[in-house]
Amino acid sequence: MRKVIFTMLLLGLMKPAFALGVNEWNLAKPQLDKCEALQSKQHNLCLADEYRVVDLKLNNLYKKLYSALADPKLLQKSQKDWLKFRDSHCEFSIGTVAGYEHSYALNACLIDLTEKRILDIQSVWVCNGCPEFKPEIYTSGKWQ
Repeated sequence: MRKVIFTMLLLGLMKPAFALGVNEWNLAKPQLDKCEALQSKQHNLCLADEYRVVDLKLNNLYKKLYSALADPKLLQKSQKDWLKFRDSHCEFSIGTVAGYEHSYALNACLIDLTEKRILDIQSVWVCNGCPEFKPEIYTSGKWQ
C-alpha cells in the first residue's frame, strides 16, 4: 500500500513539472523579477536578501517535519545529501561567471533549488503514512 501511495504521489508531483515551460519551472523568477529593476549592487543585495527569506522558510519547514517524524534519520541524510547536490549543482550551473554577476547567478540558483526543496518536503506532509510520523502527529492532524 505504501508503494502505491508513494507512486501515485510521485506521478502527481512529476506531471506538473513536465507540463511547465522552462521559465515557469524557474522558481526563482518572482525574486529575480523583484530585484531586476535595481542597480547592480542593490540588485545583488536584494537577491541575497531574497535567498535568506527562502532559506529560512526551508529551515522552518525542515525543523517542523524533523520534529514530527518518528525516526528522522532518513530526512537528515536526505537533507545533507541535498545540500551537497545544491552546492555542486549551482557551482556547475554558473560555470565561469565572474564579478557581481557571480553572486547574482549563485543566489538565483540557490533560490530556485531551495524553492524546489520546499516543494519536496511539503509533499511528505500530504503523504500520510509514507514516512512514519510520531503517533501524536496523526491524532492532532498536524501532518496536514
